[in-house]
Parts: sequence; C-alpha cells; structure tokens
Amino acid sequence: PDLRSNRCFRDFSRAFSKEPKEPDLRSGTSLPSEALTPLTAEIVMGEWHYDSGMSYFVEPDAHGNLCFNEWDRNRGIHHHGSLAEDEDGWFSGQLLNQDGSHIGDLRMRYDPPQEVMITQCRPPLSDWGKVTRARKV
Repeated sequence: PDLRSNRCFRDFSRAFSKEPKEPDLRSGTSLPSEALTPLTAEIVMGEWHYDSGMSYFVEPDAHGNLCFNEWDRNRGIHHHGSLAEDEDGWFSGQLLNQDGSHIGDLRMRYDPPQEVMITQCRPPLSDWGKVTRARKV
C-alpha cells in the first residue's frame, strides 16, 4: 500500500540529520504504577530517544490525532500508528510496520519522577512486553 495515504505516515528524515544522543536510561520489566500520572497530549508530543540510540516522534496529524513514528533506517524499519488516550491514562494504539501491516499494539505513559516515557508493545493475541524507557530531546 501507499504509505503516504496513511494519516500518520510522515517523512521524518530530518530526524536523522543529527547524531543521536546517548541518554542514561535503564529498561525494566515492571511498572511503578504509583509514580505514573495521566498524560496530556503536550507532554507526549515531541522527539524521544531510547537508550539503544533509536528514537521516535509523537506529533499531531492534520486532523489533530496523535501519531507515533519510529524509524530504524539501518534496517529499513518504520513503525507507526495513531494514539488515543485511554481511561487509565495510557496513550495506546495499533502498531503498523513499513508495509502498513498490523504487527501489534503500543502503549505509552509518562513517568514524572524519572522524566521518561514508558512504552510497551505487544504482538497480536499476546501479553505486553518489557518496559522500555525514553527521554525527550
């Protein structure tokens, strides 16, 4: 399919014109729920860097929906999808690959004490995977 027709598909090649920073992050497997607070779209929007050096963007599309875009240009991978705020304070949505195929779900929530975005993915019909943390650029 033509990804340009996907409302969350954007050309983020500008993000790769600068060297990624090496943030001091730790990945874990559990969520400290007492430390998490509901998000607003303003907190979520922007560029976020994982400890691996990869990054992702959360930006509004032309319709005001939040869109997640993650690129790994070395491997030719582009994960993307629309995000909506859930009642429990998570932003979540379906995760699509560069071909537009559904590969699972994504959820994210900001952790104010650590100043990191906590993200989790899950393949279809599976449980949520490990917690990954990213810092805002």
